[in-house]
Amino acid sequence: MKLKSLEVKQKKIIRFVKSYFAKGNSPFIKKNYFALFEDGDGMREIQKNIFNLKKNDKKYSLIKIINFIKNFNYDVSSIENDKKKYYKNLVITWGNESNLYHGSFVDKYFDLDTKNFKDTFWIILSPNKFVKKNINDNLAIVYPQNILSNYINFIFHFLKGFIFRNQKKIIDQDQVIAESINNFILKNKNFSKVENLLMPYEGQAFQKKIFYEQKKVNKTLKTFGFDHTAPHSLPTQLYYTKGSPDNLFVSGANTKKTYTKFYGWPINKINTTFPCRYKSFNKKNFINILFLPYDFRLGKIITNSLDSFLNRASDKSLNKFIVKIHPVKSTDLKHILLKEELDNIIKYHKKKFTNKSNYKLSIVVGFTSAAIVALEYGLSVLHICPDPIFDKYSNYFWKDIDIKRIDNYSFLYKLKKKNKYLDFKSNDKIKTILKNEGNRS
Repeated sequence: MKLKSLEVKQKKIIRFVKSYFAKGNSPFIKKNYFALFEDGDGMREIQKNIFNLKKNDKKYSLIKIINFIKNFNYDVSSIENDKKKYYKNLVITWGNESNLYHGSFVDKYFDLDTKNFKDTFWIILSPNKFVKKNINDNLAIVYPQNILSNYINFIFHFLKGFIFRNQKKIIDQDQVIAESINNFILKNKNFSKVENLLMPYEGQAFQKKIFYEQKKVNKTLKTFGFDHTAPHSLPTQLYYTKGSPDNLFVSGANTKKTYTKFYGWPINKINTTFPCRYKSFNKKNFINILFLPYDFRLGKIITNSLDSFLNRASDKSLNKFIVKIHPVKSTDLKHILLKEELDNIIKYHKKKFTNKSNYKLSIVVGFTSAAIVALEYGLSVLHICPDPIFDKYSNYFWKDIDIKRIDNYSFLYKLKKKNKYLDFKSNDKIKTILKNEGNRS
């Protein structure tokens, strides 16, 4: 497929998302979350409406139902605060017990330790309850109830709705999460004078619902989202809608330009900030590595593309690289088998490798922002794209990337100018908002 043809189809995707929300479809429901990095309802809606791909996947529907029942109700765990204590800032983030150190929480998205911000309260969305009891008083853990409790609650809710015909609760996981967190905030007097609400922002439906409901209650509240990763090729999940934050922080000037031009963001609602998510990263984290994504289809395309790239390479032109499975999928059989196939291809092409090449390369696969991060560290990037329409970066949207086509599924990137997507010279505006000014009383 020609590059121009790819661009045309990428433009159609963005126009579809724009028109979808312009028709009044709710941004607060999970099925309207247009994240192209997951095989969710939003992605399926795009495939159906633009590419006429109709999926009748009973297994997918069953997994959705089971997942919802498992997450039907959430509990909140926190230490009771002094009723005369008021917090200035509220942060809603993700984490687990591994981020807890001596009672305080280290937020990996903002690169902040909660013990240094006594005027800020953290609400942490976790996959399970923290076992440790000694959490600081400016933390709350929001987690799904145990599976048995959720099954009982779900059956009770279903029967009640069936008998009385008046149950209006929407069967939607994001609505449940938003309701749990909103209720916790509204019932807690310590939050009655909150001025700033911040989140590592992914455009998720529950995030928009929380921003929207909290602004209805607190008219002076300022809401902030932090786009914590480098930009994806098509960040449709971040399209500006009702419930989007008052201000979105991004980590580079070119990201700001693209979001305002193509994703509906008013220019006065976006600011650049330090890319704190990548503070501890460096070139060594990306050089001579092939990164497998969180999930993938069409493994044969990935192996064929690597084989094709190495066939074209001159002998002793590349440093030998390793294949790295996504850390969450380290024990997944599908990923392990793909890694073995790729390792065998690398062994077959052993004449292509040396330890003395000056060519610095990173290889990424699928819909991922790792390509931009590696580029900002001065590396060339081979991007293997099983779904080029969704995966590939385009010069139409991202002006400072030099793109060379290798084959139908592989593209070589170089960056024309650094610090346009991850500006490591910019100030950390998030830390400025959350600066410790002492507790209120």
